[in-house]
Amino acid sequence: MKNRTSSHFFILVLIVLVTAIAHYSIYYGALIRGYETSDVTAGRNLFLLSLLAIIPIFLKNFVRYKGSWTLYTAAVLLFSMGLTVQYRLFSDPEYTSRKDKAQARQEKIRTLQLHYIQQTYSADKKQMMGLPPTPPSPVDLSKETPRPATESLSEVLLSGNTVNPMLGIIGLLITFLAMRREKVLEILQKNGFLVGLALLVIPLTVLRALSYVFPVPINFTNLELFDPSIYGANFILKSLGDLFINSILFIWVVLFVRYHFKYDFSKIKLFLCIPS
Repeated sequence: MKNRTSSHFFILVLIVLVTAIAHYSIYYGALIRGYETSDVTAGRNLFLLSLLAIIPIFLKNFVRYKGSWTLYTAAVLLFSMGLTVQYRLFSDPEYTSRKDKAQARQEKIRTLQLHYIQQTYSADKKQMMGLPPTPPSPVDLSKETPRPATESLSEVLLSGNTVNPMLGIIGLLITFLAMRREKVLEILQKNGFLVGLALLVIPLTVLRALSYVFPVPINFTNLELFDPSIYGANFILKSLGDLFINSILFIWVVLFVRYHFKYDFSKIKLFLCIPS
């Protein structure tokens, strides 16, 4: 399976189909609970996965790549799982609301209760509860008015959940094509540490700065850990979540320097040595 791009393409297409089924199940489950999920967001997720599924065919036919696609396929599988979980969580008004969580939860519970009553209660019981005395019948979701999704097309297209994966795909293609050039490999061999440090620090700094203004990579403000009322020192460390993320990123850079920076520290000892 190492050099068979068609086999991995088939697996990637299967991942797209399974993800589509999972998104539809989330959409149908939301209707049962009285709210809608965003069709635009679902379409965006499937488009990203479809684009990733086509990339192996493109690289094989135009770049003549004959290497292994196992790691790439595994990464796409994990990405599809993340998109599905994200779609489930951020479509739920109970999860996205910061002030009306209890109200959103009660609305879902009430909708489920009404569905149960319609399906199982007799006409006499319904009349005693002040409801129309109809016989038990299946729930017709098409006749109900669920809570509509709030995301518009422009909001989804300009969100970090769309821009970041697209930039990542473009960066993947640019890096792949650049690594096939001998001059680029020669530069990396001579300045590997500096190039690696720049490629680590610059993107992390840019993305971290953008996350303070835009919901990049996700909207952290929906999480209680990022509530400034719990902890807030300054603009940089305005919540416990920001403190945690900044600490992790700083440790990441320090560990990178620690394990990849090579310097003969004996020169410092010789420089500080005082001759007798």
